[in-house]
Amino acid sequence: MASILKVPGIEKMPPEFLRVLAFIAEKNGFDVDGIAAVISHESRFDPRAKSPNSTATGLIQFIESTARSLGTSTADILGMTATQQLILVERYFQRFMPQRPGRPEDYILATYGRVDGIGKPDDYPLDRRDSEDPAEARRYAVNSALDRGGDGIITVGDLRRSMAGTIGAARGERVPVPPKSAAPPSGGILAGAAAVVAAVGAVALWVKK
Repeated sequence: MASILKVPGIEKMPPEFLRVLAFIAEKNGFDVDGIAAVISHESRFDPRAKSPNSTATGLIQFIESTARSLGTSTADILGMTATQQLILVERYFQRFMPQRPGRPEDYILATYGRVDGIGKPDDYPLDRRDSEDPAEARRYAVNSALDRGGDGIITVGDLRRSMAGTIGAARGERVPVPPKSAAPPSGGILAGAAAVVAAVGAVALWVKK
């Protein structure tokens, strides 16, 4: 039976969510544990999670510009269920993470917006507090809690260590993905995923080419 790492928050998710998450990961060649860990790290699986410091919203903390690039908005995302948001999670990783990480800790580099850090050493710098680039300095300010060394630089290692804490919290335990026979009357996992797309409606036709 398929299973997903029991990262914090996943234990409260309904069977449909687990089936669709597993389906999306298998279809795209994603590490299901990596995706689950990112969602746990960013929102603890709360589809209405919202950052007090930015427009970041939802399961993987979509910012407004990213939401619009996916054909929706953070306001619309707040109105979606966790399962409906998985459609956007899938599209996000399809678009912004063309290279599949070899380790689940590196999936956070996609949501952080720095996939160039995948495969890089831990001391690879991402954002500096004293950067002359206003956008970089702003990213550092918003994410300064990730600067584990307190040296004014957020590195790949800082993000990996943060993710490792989320992964380690599972203590190796896993959550089974309910089999197709346990699916609701709408059908198995393929039908379930199709139903999610239909439920999202306009968001299913959303991705701007």
